[in-house]
Amino acid sequence: MLLSKLRKFEQDERGSVLAFVVIMFVFMILAAGMAVDFIRHETARADLQNALDRGVLAAAAFNQNYVDQIGDVSDDGELDDEYQALVEEYMKSRAFGANPVVDVDYTETLTEKRVAATATYDMRTYFLRIMGINSMRVPAVSIAKQSRNEIEISLVLDISGSMFNPDNSVTYTPKDDDGADLPEVTETRVTILKREAQAFVTNVMAGDTTADKRRRTFNLVPYSHQVSMSPEMAAKFTNMVGPNADGKHDLSYCVDFANSDYTQRAINSTDAIKQYQHFKWMNTQAHTEARAVNSCSGSENNIMPVSNDEAAINLRIANMGEENLTSVYMGVKWGVAMLDPGMRPVIDGLITDGVVPNLFSGLPRDYNPADVVKVVVVMSDGRNTWLPRMDDADYLGPVGTLGSHNYWKDNRPDRANEDGNNIGNRCTESAEGDAEVYPVNNIACNNTEGEFLTFNGVNTIDDSGDSIRRGDARLFEICKAARAESIVIYSIGFLAGNDANRALLECAGTSTRFFNATAENLQESFDAIADDIEKLKLTSSSS
Repeated sequence: MLLSKLRKFEQDERGSVLAFVVIMFVFMILAAGMAVDFIRHETARADLQNALDRGVLAAAAFNQNYVDQIGDVSDDGELDDEYQALVEEYMKSRAFGANPVVDVDYTETLTEKRVAATATYDMRTYFLRIMGINSMRVPAVSIAKQSRNEIEISLVLDISGSMFNPDNSVTYTPKDDDGADLPEVTETRVTILKREAQAFVTNVMAGDTTADKRRRTFNLVPYSHQVSMSPEMAAKFTNMVGPNADGKHDLSYCVDFANSDYTQRAINSTDAIKQYQHFKWMNTQAHTEARAVNSCSGSENNIMPVSNDEAAINLRIANMGEENLTSVYMGVKWGVAMLDPGMRPVIDGLITDGVVPNLFSGLPRDYNPADVVKVVVVMSDGRNTWLPRMDDADYLGPVGTLGSHNYWKDNRPDRANEDGNNIGNRCTESAEGDAEVYPVNNIACNNTEGEFLTFNGVNTIDDSGDSIRRGDARLFEICKAARAESIVIYSIGFLAGNDANRALLECAGTSTRFFNATAENLQESFDAIADDIEKLKLTSSSS
């Protein structure tokens, strides 16, 4: 009987599916629980990694002052503990409550600051403990470095008449530091530019925390239709020839470049360069009646070479005066040349003269992107216009003693007006724009560059293949030559219009380094450039 019952029980299959379901349900619960624990782990790891990345980036920044504020808290005088304290501060921003173990390694050389950190903690599991896994390790690794690269900057600023003209004034609503609207203001373009350019200089120089601040230098290059040198700087160019057979003059120091010169970065001290003509031409504008304009910029607008003196640079920016017309290519040509090693003998000569501090002997440095960053920041409020130039037949060279900007008025007996007064090299813009005519005796001061009329075929050097103005072509060439040696170009079109913005964009070579600025965001444009120069790069981040 008992044996029979046992056989029946053995053969009875009722309830077998239920047992299988129960077993499978247990495994399903366990698998779902494991997924929950794995998701929790990945969320915790991402949270820890983000916090560690932020802390390491903050620690690697040259301009952070947290370490200075807390002082040296280590026994051995090393700063690792201070940097660890800074990184641990960022752990408090995490969503998960566990306290990770943080280890920070800090190294700093003359050219680089590097912070590497690890962070770990054990996260308790909810479901994996069923399998005997009571916790999971949550790790994060992060490394950030900021190179203390030598930075040489040419700041190329537009001082054309439109920048100063009250008719071009801008009415806008500025913001305070919190982004709230301030009262509406009306300012000339140059007022806005000077303020924001000065803030840019201050911002960039603040990034150099070395005692001598040798690692950040500026060349200031104001430009309109020309760029002028000081007499001391011009004297270092030993092969400068006069504008015509009459020889050099001592009244101004601009250079007359050929088209081919814009394919070259350097202006070497021994290069054969041609001095630009010196004359006055009359320009009547709404804001200045019958203003006399020199062919070469005034002394207040001379190039300021190689300076780290923030106050002096900003004073020169404040004192920039009004010129006329716009030759962006001329400004960039000089801005690039001031970064080229070919300018080194000129700078060394200015050091000897006491114009440039001895600290900057050997500048500009050789091209080496690993050690030195060379930057051109160019701003314009309009497109390339034309370059005034007189015909040689009408140009009066140096005659007698040259001691006055008006020397030409007294030394041209064959060019007298109806009253018998000598008028010399003087002209005004004609209605056509391609020649300037002095109305009394009809002396033509021909602009030999024409209107920078468009041209086609092999002379078209714009990558788009479009026909462009000669001034734009020159700008394209010099910017292309500069970028070929890793010179970084940032361009700002300040209320400049489509033609100007197109040329400035091509000059920068990428939309990320071109800024279409208004009065409201010119500050943001300069700030973005400064931030990009200072940019920290997270070199690795892995679990």
